[in-house]
Amino acid sequence: MLDRIYKYSVAAFILFWMLFLFIDYWQRHPMYANTLMNTTHWGLYLLLGGIGGGIGYVVFRLPQFRKYIRGITLFIFCLLVLVICAQYHLLTSAPSGMGSKQILVLFGLLIYTSFSTFLTIVVSYNIGDLLLRRLNLSLKKLNKILINIAIGIIGLVGVLFILGLFKLLYWFTVLPIFLIAIALDWRSAWAFCKQTLFTPLKISKKLNWVGLGSFLLFVLIINLNFFQSNVPFPRGFDSLSLYLNLPSLIHDYHGLVNGYQPYNWSIFMSLGFVLFQKIEVAMSLSFLGGVLSAIAIYKLSRDWLKLNTNYSLLSACLFYLIPSIGVQSFLELKVDLALLYILLCVVILLLHWIKLEVKKEEDQLISYRWGIDPYIALMGLLTGFAFGIKLTTLFTFFGILATIWYLIKGKIGFLALFCLSIFAILLIGIDRQSGLREYHLGASYVQWLMLLIGTGLAVWLIVKHPKEAIRGIRLSVIYGIFFILPFIPWLGKNYVESGGQLSVTTLLNGKSNAPSGSINTFVRNWNNSPLNNQ
Repeated sequence: MLDRIYKYSVAAFILFWMLFLFIDYWQRHPMYANTLMNTTHWGLYLLLGGIGGGIGYVVFRLPQFRKYIRGITLFIFCLLVLVICAQYHLLTSAPSGMGSKQILVLFGLLIYTSFSTFLTIVVSYNIGDLLLRRLNLSLKKLNKILINIAIGIIGLVGVLFILGLFKLLYWFTVLPIFLIAIALDWRSAWAFCKQTLFTPLKISKKLNWVGLGSFLLFVLIINLNFFQSNVPFPRGFDSLSLYLNLPSLIHDYHGLVNGYQPYNWSIFMSLGFVLFQKIEVAMSLSFLGGVLSAIAIYKLSRDWLKLNTNYSLLSACLFYLIPSIGVQSFLELKVDLALLYILLCVVILLLHWIKLEVKKEEDQLISYRWGIDPYIALMGLLTGFAFGIKLTTLFTFFGILATIWYLIKGKIGFLALFCLSIFAILLIGIDRQSGLREYHLGASYVQWLMLLIGTGLAVWLIVKHPKEAIRGIRLSVIYGIFFILPFIPWLGKNYVESGGQLSVTTLLNGKSNAPSGSINTFVRNWNNSPLNNQ
């Protein structure tokens, strides 16, 4: 009875909280209500709804036609839907729609952007597969594909980073890398293309209208966002000033740009300029992070939350319908969705590692080659690469360490790691990056208090539970080493650029091309200038 009351109370709170957030967001963003009340595209909605209903009829009533539902047919269907949407918009807002020539040009642009993006995914997958093949990770098929792509992107960015150091980022230096990556194992590349394009999609027997409707809406929204990202220049301020400006500068310099915080994903996006000579491809590579994140959320829902196919598809669709996700999928093409994808890959590996650890016996704890747990190593590598996308990944780094220690030695291990993490953050002065140190009046006292508590708990663990403590230290060291590996090149680059300065700011930001000095320096130089004294 009490258990039932508890479950109902939790469910009621969840529903209330969702309703509260929805109403609060609705009140703060009246443009959504105005859009729904003043929409004039009901004809298009009815047409798309009819197309979706026809697909549903084929899926549920005509199973003999399911074999034609493949990646390539889905792509062709998406192109047709985009042309329908564009033609409808032009017919309702202008005297005439697109002619056959304009339609062919639109088809050509969308196909070129799609092919370039898909080719980059294939190359990334192949590189990741070559690197991870010998690890024998116990991952399900789609999880393995997601991890392979992420690791492949790390390898590809690493090669581009080296070329960028020597100002060698040209199409004729990057294209051979793509060809070699495919040639090294063309069978794996062909198998990936066959699986994603030509193999009939596996349709669950439990699929109903909730799952199919979520999938169709998900594909439609992806389609429209992809269409809106195929424009001659980005429309968002952040995209124009930084996130697509950096890939453009990399193309102009044929190498890395001085200054800025580490920009791993901007190097990846620069392929759109360097190799494919299209800004649309660069924006598509930014857009790609949201799609891969949605797929990762679907797999997490299926494998770990144990939701059925319908609710897993619904969760992926709801994620992609979040306004902030939509904005960063076509307007502000940043690196946040790419960061989310990499971190979701870390979560997938972490959950697999936890599952394996729970099943292990005492005599099986150290059974990997060279004593290196491949899951821990890959989590460190992915987290370090994500740290090179955005420095906020540092919170994930400490979170993974805390999870490792919690799994090894419960709450005491978690608390020890938490205190030592706070000490490290305050000691290095990471809070100075955000300008918050001046508001942390007792930071110096807090950091030594955290060191005292964390050290005391760590010593207690070593004395009372030496075997578990040593294992926790070993795993933490492995994770830390692989975390710093993909970030070391950025530290070296910024160290050289800054003239050998050893400060957190210069090592993270490098030396900008802008003139050094403050406004007071410029005023003093002008006052001392002979021109001013004439």
